[in-house]
Amino acid sequence: MISSYRGHYMVEHGGNINGFSASVSFFPTDKIGIVVLTNQNTSNVPKIVYSSIADRVLELKNIDWNGRAIKAKKEAKEREKATKKTAENTHVLNTKPSHPLKDYDGLFDNPAYGVINVSFKNDSLFAMMGKEKLLLRHYHYDVFSISGIDKKGKIDTAESDLRFNFISGQDGKIEGVSIPLERGMKPAIFSYKPRTVELSAADLESYTGTYGEKGLAKVYLKGKILFVSVPGQPEYETISIGNDTFNFKNLKGFSLKFEKKEGVSKASSVSFIQPNGTFKQVRQN
Repeated sequence: MISSYRGHYMVEHGGNINGFSASVSFFPTDKIGIVVLTNQNTSNVPKIVYSSIADRVLELKNIDWNGRAIKAKKEAKEREKATKKTAENTHVLNTKPSHPLKDYDGLFDNPAYGVINVSFKNDSLFAMMGKEKLLLRHYHYDVFSISGIDKKGKIDTAESDLRFNFISGQDGKIEGVSIPLERGMKPAIFSYKPRTVELSAADLESYTGTYGEKGLAKVYLKGKILFVSVPGQPEYETISIGNDTFNFKNLKGFSLKFEKKEGVSKASSVSFIQPNGTFKQVRQN
């Protein structure tokens, strides 16, 4: 970062990683370089040290950088308390999620932040954000608070102000989750993607055929992928999500639900589920 330090041209770069903080600053005009390394995570020490050294070397009026840091930390804690109190005041008790917990299971994708894997296990919701495992607890409505889980499976008892706000579409189904990942920024939206279910060639073959009067819809295989076509439209690739249901890969809100009769290998009918309704077509061959 190129900036001015109390009237002196400065080039500085700092960084943090678990257990370490560092800062490298150069004053090209003054021919000074300062490197500070600490074994503390997200520490203020590098800034305090390089600022204090720079003041002395550049013969500037002394500033109590340590005192400023202590004051800033105290103010941050007070803001955190105020935020927590506000959250407690907005916590609505005695509410329930709008869906069974298993309906929140799935993949949630954001182009910038990647994929969050939310899973339903043993009557609880868990999430994987990168390498971090989280337990989701119901807070109110469709909002869930989070607790970290370490490698040994121990749940962090400390409260987090980060919450998952699940979003439902007009059809009532979960379509995303909103998470305020960065302070001062709008919450990031992660779009819902149901898990794909891998099927055998025999299972896929059981859905193929012609459905509806005059062969309205044709369902067929290309390799291990099920396609559907209707007159006057392009063919549509589908993705199996289990329970005899296939989503259209590139058409949001559209899916196929096949029906099978007991003792019959081939599907007897298919329902086209789309935003304007559900349309059932009976197998013709």
